[in-house]
Amino acid sequence: MGLKAYLELIRPLNTTMTGLGIVFAVSVYTKWSPNPLVLAIGFITGFCGTAAAMTVNDVADRSVDAINKPWKPIPSGRADPVKALTLSIALLAIAVLINTAIGPLAVAVAAVYGAIAFAYSFSRKHWWSQLLVPLATTAPIIYGYSVAGMPSGYGSLAALFSLTIFTASLGREVLKAVMDVKGDKACGYATIPIRFGIGVARKIIALLAIAAPILGVLTGILAGTTKAYYALMSIASILYGYSMLKAVAEIDNKATLERSRRYTLYSMLVGLIAFLFSKT
Repeated sequence: MGLKAYLELIRPLNTTMTGLGIVFAVSVYTKWSPNPLVLAIGFITGFCGTAAAMTVNDVADRSVDAINKPWKPIPSGRADPVKALTLSIALLAIAVLINTAIGPLAVAVAAVYGAIAFAYSFSRKHWWSQLLVPLATTAPIIYGYSVAGMPSGYGSLAALFSLTIFTASLGREVLKAVMDVKGDKACGYATIPIRFGIGVARKIIALLAIAAPILGVLTGILAGTTKAYYALMSIASILYGYSMLKAVAEIDNKATLERSRRYTLYSMLVGLIAFLFSKT
């Protein structure tokens, strides 16, 4: 039970992406003149909040992971679930309390998103819990907007880009749920493919494969973004749409689903970079 196992739990790549997402968002909202303290607190909030969510989810999912992903730190015995839960609570406390240096709104927003992340981990027996994950992914944009002082002229960008992120993330979550049906069923979890069937899940994935790219473009039009945003969002949209539709076409091929899951993460990273260059 070494340090490496607990580092695996917090997913350094995902947590760093969230922290950088907040840094990007605050920088965009402040026209590249951010307060260094706000940037530092924002990054720590994103990193620790996401790490807390990832860790508590692995604690709650240890039974299903023993079936679906036995190599992960907790089911493999490399990490202790009690210590992991303690770690997640400590990380969440840091993510929320550090925002007292900014103000009550920042504390409230951080606490709400932290509650959403923890609620997901303990509501897996309800299919609607899948909606909480994509809701949580909007945190960098909404939290960043709040700590930047909610500047006028950026409200539409924050709202529409958050909707794009929510839609794209929901598609990815449904795809992942299709991959994990066997283990989820064994543990009594309810997901969209389990509750409504693989056929319905397949249609939802196809719908979101089209809807997310359209929303990305609409965000550019309605929020008045730059040409760089359109170029990068086009790349992200093509990669996301292709990966999702490939999964729809080969819904029973686990190797294809895994590639699609991975490529959609890459597409969302490109989309985040597009947001970075959305305003001059």
